[in-house]
Amino acid sequence: MINHRLAHRYAKSIIDLSIERNQLELIYKDFYLLNSAIDSSRDLELMLHSPIIHTDKKQKVLELIFIDKINSITMDFIKIILRKKREMYLFSIAKAFIAQYEVIKKIEHVALTTASPVNPDLTQRISDEMKAALNMEKIDLQQRIDEDIIGGFKLTFENKQIDASIKYQLDLLEKEFKA
Repeated sequence: MINHRLAHRYAKSIIDLSIERNQLELIYKDFYLLNSAIDSSRDLELMLHSPIIHTDKKQKVLELIFIDKINSITMDFIKIILRKKREMYLFSIAKAFIAQYEVIKKIEHVALTTASPVNPDLTQRISDEMKAALNMEKIDLQQRIDEDIIGGFKLTFENKQIDASIKYQLDLLEKEFKA
Protein backbone atom coordinates (compact mmCIF):
# COMPACT_ATOMS: atom_id res chain seq x y z
CA MET A 1 0.00 0.00 0.00
CA ILE A 2 2.86 2.40 0.75
CA ASN A 3 4.24 1.70 -2.72
CA HIS A 4 0.92 2.73 -4.29
CA ARG A 5 0.64 5.93 -2.25
CA LEU A 6 4.25 6.87 -2.89
CA ALA A 7 3.92 6.26 -6.64
CA HIS A 8 0.67 8.23 -6.73
CA ARG A 9 2.25 11.21 -4.91
CA TYR A 10 5.31 11.33 -7.17
CA ALA A 11 3.17 10.93 -10.29
CA LYS A 12 0.87 13.72 -9.12
CA SER A 13 3.82 16.04 -8.59
CA ILE A 14 5.23 15.49 -12.09
CA ILE A 15 1.72 15.75 -13.59
CA ASP A 16 1.25 19.11 -11.86
CA LEU A 17 4.65 20.32 -13.04
CA SER A 18 4.02 19.20 -16.61
CA ILE A 19 0.64 20.97 -16.66
CA GLU A 20 2.22 24.09 -15.17
CA ARG A 21 4.88 24.08 -17.89
CA ASN A 22 2.34 23.18 -20.58
CA GLN A 23 4.20 19.97 -21.48
CA LEU A 24 1.78 17.29 -20.36
CA GLU A 25 1.72 15.51 -23.73
CA LEU A 26 5.51 15.43 -24.02
CA ILE A 27 6.03 14.15 -20.51
CA TYR A 28 3.26 11.58 -20.98
CA LYS A 29 5.18 10.20 -23.96
CA ASP A 30 8.32 10.06 -21.81
CA PHE A 31 6.58 8.12 -19.05
CA TYR A 32 4.95 5.84 -21.59
CA LEU A 33 8.42 5.09 -23.00
CA LEU A 34 9.86 4.60 -19.51
CA ASN A 35 6.99 2.28 -18.56
CA SER A 36 7.42 0.26 -21.77
CA ALA A 37 11.19 0.01 -21.32
CA ILE A 38 10.97 -1.28 -17.75
CA ASP A 39 8.06 -3.56 -18.59
CA SER A 40 9.89 -5.16 -21.51
CA SER A 41 13.31 -5.46 -19.88
CA ARG A 42 13.61 -7.68 -16.84
CA ASP A 43 17.30 -6.68 -16.58
CA LEU A 44 16.39 -2.99 -16.34
CA GLU A 45 13.79 -3.72 -13.67
CA LEU A 46 16.25 -5.85 -11.69
CA MET A 47 18.91 -3.15 -11.95
CA LEU A 48 16.52 -0.56 -10.53
CA HIS A 49 15.70 -2.86 -7.61
CA SER A 50 19.28 -3.93 -6.93
CA PRO A 51 20.79 -2.64 -3.68
CA ILE A 52 24.23 -3.71 -4.92
CA ILE A 53 24.37 -1.38 -7.93
CA HIS A 54 25.27 2.14 -6.88
CA THR A 55 22.89 5.00 -7.67
CA ASP A 56 25.48 6.74 -9.89
CA LYS A 57 25.71 3.68 -12.12
CA LYS A 58 21.92 3.41 -12.30
CA GLN A 59 21.74 7.05 -13.33
CA LYS A 60 24.38 6.56 -16.04
CA VAL A 61 22.52 3.53 -17.41
CA LEU A 62 19.22 5.42 -17.50
CA GLU A 63 20.88 8.42 -19.14
CA LEU A 64 22.43 6.17 -21.81
CA ILE A 65 19.11 4.43 -22.49
CA PHE A 66 17.01 7.59 -22.64
CA ILE A 67 19.49 10.14 -24.02
CA ASP A 68 17.76 12.22 -26.71
CA LYS A 69 14.56 10.23 -26.12
CA ILE A 70 13.02 11.99 -23.15
CA ASN A 71 12.46 15.57 -22.08
CA SER A 72 14.90 17.26 -19.68
CA ILE A 73 12.08 17.71 -17.13
CA THR A 74 11.51 13.95 -17.09
CA MET A 75 15.22 13.20 -16.81
CA ASP A 76 15.57 15.70 -13.94
CA PHE A 77 12.62 14.02 -12.22
CA ILE A 78 14.29 10.60 -12.62
CA LYS A 79 17.50 12.03 -11.13
CA ILE A 80 15.54 13.28 -8.10
CA ILE A 81 14.01 9.82 -7.67
CA LEU A 82 17.50 8.30 -7.84
CA ARG A 83 18.93 10.85 -5.39
CA LYS A 84 16.18 9.97 -2.91
CA LYS A 85 16.96 6.24 -3.37
CA ARG A 86 13.44 5.55 -4.66
CA GLU A 87 14.42 4.08 -8.04
CA MET A 88 12.74 0.77 -7.22
CA TYR A 89 9.44 2.66 -7.44
CA LEU A 90 10.13 4.16 -10.88
CA PHE A 91 8.00 1.54 -12.67
CA SER A 92 5.09 2.13 -10.26
CA ILE A 93 5.47 5.89 -10.65
CA ALA A 94 5.36 5.57 -14.45
CA LYS A 95 2.19 3.46 -14.23
CA ALA A 96 0.61 5.93 -11.81
CA PHE A 97 1.52 8.83 -14.10
CA ILE A 98 -0.14 7.11 -17.08
CA ALA A 99 -3.24 6.34 -15.01
CA GLN A 100 -3.53 9.95 -13.81
CA TYR A 101 -2.98 11.24 -17.34
CA GLU A 102 -5.82 9.04 -18.58
CA VAL A 103 -8.14 10.43 -15.89
CA ILE A 104 -7.24 14.00 -16.87
CA LYS A 105 -7.69 13.29 -20.58
CA LYS A 106 -10.84 11.21 -19.97
CA ILE A 107 -9.49 8.08 -21.63
CA GLU A 108 -11.13 4.75 -20.83
CA HIS A 109 -9.87 1.30 -21.75
CA VAL A 110 -12.60 -1.02 -22.98
CA ALA A 111 -12.16 -4.67 -23.95
CA LEU A 112 -14.57 -6.09 -26.50
CA THR A 113 -14.55 -9.88 -26.70
CA THR A 114 -16.35 -11.59 -29.58
CA ALA A 115 -16.36 -15.03 -31.14
CA SER A 116 -15.24 -13.67 -34.51
CA PRO A 117 -13.74 -10.40 -35.79
CA VAL A 118 -16.06 -7.39 -35.79
CA ASN A 119 -16.27 -4.97 -38.71
CA PRO A 120 -14.79 -1.48 -38.22
CA ASP A 121 -18.17 0.28 -38.50
CA LEU A 122 -19.55 -1.68 -35.57
CA THR A 123 -16.44 -1.12 -33.43
CA GLN A 124 -16.67 2.61 -34.14
CA ARG A 125 -20.34 2.59 -33.14
CA ILE A 126 -19.53 0.72 -29.92
CA SER A 127 -16.71 3.16 -29.19
CA ASP A 128 -19.01 6.16 -29.76
CA GLU A 129 -21.73 4.65 -27.53
CA MET A 130 -19.22 3.93 -24.77
CA LYS A 131 -17.83 7.47 -25.04
CA ALA A 132 -21.29 8.92 -24.53
CA ALA A 133 -22.30 6.48 -21.79
CA LEU A 134 -19.11 6.93 -19.77
CA ASN A 135 -18.71 10.66 -20.54
CA MET A 136 -15.20 10.14 -21.89
CA GLU A 137 -13.17 11.96 -24.52
CA LYS A 138 -11.54 8.83 -25.91
CA ILE A 139 -12.20 5.11 -25.76
CA ASP A 140 -9.27 2.76 -26.20
CA LEU A 141 -11.17 -0.24 -27.57
CA GLN A 142 -9.20 -3.49 -27.51
CA GLN A 143 -10.74 -6.31 -29.50
CA ARG A 144 -10.27 -9.90 -28.41
CA ILE A 145 -11.40 -13.06 -30.12
CA ASP A 146 -12.64 -15.95 -27.97
CA GLU A 147 -14.43 -18.65 -29.93
CA ASP A 148 -15.58 -20.24 -26.67
CA ILE A 149 -18.23 -17.55 -26.17
CA ILE A 150 -19.96 -18.96 -29.30
CA GLY A 151 -21.58 -15.64 -30.25
CA GLY A 152 -22.60 -12.30 -28.82
CA PHE A 153 -20.03 -10.20 -26.96
CA LYS A 154 -18.45 -9.27 -23.65
CA LEU A 155 -17.58 -5.67 -22.78
CA THR A 156 -15.15 -5.03 -19.94
CA PHE A 157 -14.53 -1.51 -18.59
CA GLU A 158 -14.08 0.28 -15.23
CA ASN A 159 -13.87 -3.09 -13.44
CA LYS A 160 -17.30 -3.97 -14.84
CA GLN A 161 -18.35 -6.55 -17.38
CA ILE A 162 -21.37 -6.80 -19.62
CA ASP A 163 -21.68 -10.40 -20.76
CA ALA A 164 -24.09 -10.79 -23.65
CA SER A 165 -22.46 -13.95 -24.96
CA ILE A 166 -24.33 -17.06 -26.02
CA LYS A 167 -22.10 -19.14 -23.74
CA TYR A 168 -23.20 -17.08 -20.73
CA GLN A 169 -26.86 -17.48 -21.67
CA LEU A 170 -26.39 -21.25 -22.10
CA ASP A 171 -24.66 -21.45 -18.70
CA LEU A 172 -27.60 -19.64 -17.11
CA LEU A 173 -30.06 -22.06 -18.73
CA GLU A 174 -28.01 -25.02 -17.55
CA LYS A 175 -28.04 -23.71 -13.97
CA GLU A 176 -31.79 -23.14 -14.19
CA PHE A 177 -32.45 -26.69 -15.36
CA LYS A 178 -30.23 -28.17 -12.64
CA ALA A 179 -32.07 -26.26 -9.90
